[in-house]
Amino acid sequence: MSDKVSITIKGTTYDKISDTDLTVSDDFFDSYDGTKTDLIKDILDNIKDSGDYIVGHSKDSQNKDLKFYNNLYNGEAFYDGIAGVLRVRKTFELNKFKDVEFDVKLQLTTKFDVSEKPYFLATMLLYDKLTLSNNMIPSNEEEIYDYMLLFWFKEQLQRACLKGLFKTYRYFERNDEKLRGAIDIARHIKLNAGQSNGKIAYRYRENTTNNYLNYLIVAAYTHLKEKYYDLVSENIDSNPDLLSAINQLKNDTGYVKGSLKTVISKNLRAITHPLYTEYEELRVTSIRILRDEGLSIFDGEEDDSQGILFYVPDLWENFLESIMSEHIECLKKNTVYLSSQEELSVLSKPNKKDEYFLETRPDYVFYNDKNFEKPIMVLDAKFRPDWERAILGGSLDLMSYDYTKCLRDMCDFGVHSTGVIFPYNNTDSIDNLEDRIKHTISRYNNEDYFYTIPIKVPSSENSNSYSDWHNEFFNLITTDIEAVNAILQEITDRKDKD
Repeated sequence: MSDKVSITIKGTTYDKISDTDLTVSDDFFDSYDGTKTDLIKDILDNIKDSGDYIVGHSKDSQNKDLKFYNNLYNGEAFYDGIAGVLRVRKTFELNKFKDVEFDVKLQLTTKFDVSEKPYFLATMLLYDKLTLSNNMIPSNEEEIYDYMLLFWFKEQLQRACLKGLFKTYRYFERNDEKLRGAIDIARHIKLNAGQSNGKIAYRYRENTTNNYLNYLIVAAYTHLKEKYYDLVSENIDSNPDLLSAINQLKNDTGYVKGSLKTVISKNLRAITHPLYTEYEELRVTSIRILRDEGLSIFDGEEDDSQGILFYVPDLWENFLESIMSEHIECLKKNTVYLSSQEELSVLSKPNKKDEYFLETRPDYVFYNDKNFEKPIMVLDAKFRPDWERAILGGSLDLMSYDYTKCLRDMCDFGVHSTGVIFPYNNTDSIDNLEDRIKHTISRYNNEDYFYTIPIKVPSSENSNSYSDWHNEFFNLITTDIEAVNAILQEITDRKDKD
């Protein structure tokens, strides 16, 4: 068997691992002691242990132990809510193989996307990261990838600037009256011999922001702004910290637009200093910008340990918050107010009313006062397909934890309404949707209600362009989100009567 094994794993979030499209050399698989599922789980475990590759978390999941898969259904392994691409070349201790280098390409899509048309995931990423007006909606895959690259550049620049501006040692040659460093005798004779100009040719070394990497960053920013002026103006220039950093780098490097080939050639060496790992990511992205390569969500071919993996439930949660704030009438009119990820201490300690055992944090809490003191409903965003199956008549057994958690939050916040909001892409519209949204709790409790609110998401497979898909999706959203507005209006009217 070869000392190097190439493996490609193509799966879908929340699908069975056994349904994965797996490509691996026959001689290796024949020698592996286990099933296809065992092999994929072993590889995913090794990848997870070898680095933190998952990005794009919300504040709720920063401390979660995010996993590539879970054994949810009768012990069978399913992918978790992670989507994107990762490529890792590394020697794993896998099964009985200890000295084999594995070249692993992992590609995970959402059920709403095909890899060539990552419309849903791109929308989740770009919606609250880049300000998009109607005349800036990408119309094709190439523009999606350019927009993704702009988003990635902005994200990495923000993280890098938190470490401070990049400095490195450089040698400079000067010929003036301000001697510093070592005199360059040969150059001094050449430039100053026979002249009474008071100048000295010298050479010195300095740890400075005037370096090739910072020049590259400014060049990438300039290139993006020439290509997408409005997007850069709204998403980078509007951020005072980022704009200040860019302007300082322009001044420090004396930036003048020149040959992109030269700029790139000066930055081909990786940055290995542990203090500046964020700048290494930014270096790679800046080069891709200047090469006009774009950045596909499902592209991880060229780099050894590079890729983009996102935890989609968090993206969905953040997206919904923005959508509800923009489209729910009672929120827009300020008759109802929305709080997200609000932490509440619950279950007081004996004889200590102000000290609590536990905390809870629902995704959304709605209030009918601007001081956020009178909650009327709690709601959780869900992404797993089980709620779609439940609303179509399937079993709710697997969603019992979601249900009980919502009821606990309802009790903790002292409200009478709770529920879940989730995406679905069943090809047919859900019949009698109104009858499937509002549920009584039990025959003993007719005062509290549980709501299941589906949001229709079209598949990208049959769309001719991103623009067409985007328009269809948002037409559906504005209709479906009206259910939330109707529920909130009903609750508010009921409270007013009481």
